[in-house]
Order: sequence, then structure tokens, then C-alpha cells
Amino acid sequence: MTSAEPGRPPETSHGRLVTVQLDRYTYASFQDGDDAGTSWILLRYELHGSDRLSIYFDNNRFWDDAIRNKTVTGEINDKGMIRSVTVTATSEELRQVVLGYGSVIFNDTPDGELTRE
Repeated sequence: MTSAEPGRPPETSHGRLVTVQLDRYTYASFQDGDDAGTSWILLRYELHGSDRLSIYFDNNRFWDDAIRNKTVTGEINDKGMIRSVTVTATSEELRQVVLGYGSVIFNDTPDGELTRE
């Protein structure tokens, strides 16, 4: 991916992206970088024509509750100021959770928008 901001040189990033449409929403799993050992990020997205992409990040509280309630397998790492949630569910388990709770997992307003010029 190459991105550019006005007045700055273009930046190039590498990663892996897997997309799926479940019911009326579209989702993507993104792995940043070339290292296969890095974590994946789950997000919801909407394409608006061929020139605009809206991105909706997940609501971390949902995953905290889902792990505590054993809806999905995973662990909550709370180390002072650094808090992370790691979901270790299988792809099929994760698919079922997203199908059942997709409308509440992700923020209602876009967290970012990308446009093509």
C-alpha cells in the first residue's frame, strides 16, 4: 500500500488483507508487515463508489466481555498503562461471533476514511 498526504512524500507499507461479506456488512482482517507471527486486526469497512473507503474499528469492550463470558477463547493482558486483548478463537468460531454480534462489535461512525484522487 502506498499512501500520500499533501506536502509529504509517499509512504509504502506491506501487509496481508483478507476480506469477507457476512450478511449486509463487509469485514477485513489485516496483518501489518511481512512477519507472519504478528497479530491480525479485525475491522468493518464500507466502499463508497471507487474513490472512498470508510473504516470502522472494533469496540474493545465487546472482546473483553466475550472472553470473560467464554463466547470466544482468548486472553486479556492488563499491564498497567498497556492493555491488550488477544482472541485465539478458530476462524469458524470468530465467523459465528461476527455473524451474531457484528452490529455491536464495531463503532457506529467511521474511525477513518481513505480517498483516492
